[in-house]
Amino acid sequence: MFLDADDMLEDYACEYMYNLAEEKNADYISGNYVMMDEFDKKREKPAFDTEVYGDFEIKLDDLSRSFMVMNSTLWNKIYRREFLNKNNIKFDVNPPSEDDYFTSLAYIKANKGYYTSKVICDYRLNPNSTSNKCDEKYFVKQNDVYKTIYNSFKTNEKMGFYRYYYAKKSPYLMCKLIDSDIISISEKESILKRLHWFFSLSDELMIVSANKNLIPLYQDIKNKEYDEALKKMEEIKQIRKKYSVFEKNRTCFPTLEQYKEMSKYDDKFENNTIST
Repeated sequence: MFLDADDMLEDYACEYMYNLAEEKNADYISGNYVMMDEFDKKREKPAFDTEVYGDFEIKLDDLSRSFMVMNSTLWNKIYRREFLNKNNIKFDVNPPSEDDYFTSLAYIKANKGYYTSKVICDYRLNPNSTSNKCDEKYFVKQNDVYKTIYNSFKTNEKMGFYRYYYAKKSPYLMCKLIDSDIISISEKESILKRLHWFFSLSDELMIVSANKNLIPLYQDIKNKEYDEALKKMEEIKQIRKKYSVFEKNRTCFPTLEQYKEMSKYDDKFENNTIST
């Protein structure tokens, strides 16, 4: 198990997760969690609605349901050491997003994963965390890691799975760039050019962004109309400034309904190719 310094495990977390992994003979267990702000104020409900998501086996052939609870963080999971060693799953990339690489490879390689609706930990949305210090170097590093992750999915012939990963991570990264107050306009343009390959994948992967405000922005980036893209980013930034920290986080990610909409095109993606 892993835990960041500003997050907190429930008292029962370690024993409960270990026993469940043994009971289910699972390579990993992923649990529910509650988000809190920098002042320890918690949301009333956990991240995953317990009325919608009970305990169930996570399956890559049912991503429209499973992927909603397949987050890329480490602090709500327990892994079987034998499984990690057998598949040589390590932190082979540098921060940030080293957890993205680790968890995505674990999802790909696991024979069995299991989700529990029981709250395992409290996750802090900390504006001063490393992942929120979004300067130009942060995005340069993210670009390198995302290329490594893309190649990992491709090498393992899981591009159908990558669609779901991309649907979550692409708007998340874009909102990070939009919200950043420490990057100049010229730096943002440079970052957009560097990440052009990534933000241009949405059409090929047949994905509509969870945030409808981002759809025309993605088209501008794909068409290399960076001046227009920067204008739209500033407009969206002013809207997002009115959001609470929880609303900012929530509006980045797809809903269950949007994942189900994506699943209509699952049969077009076989291994590394798009069937026509």
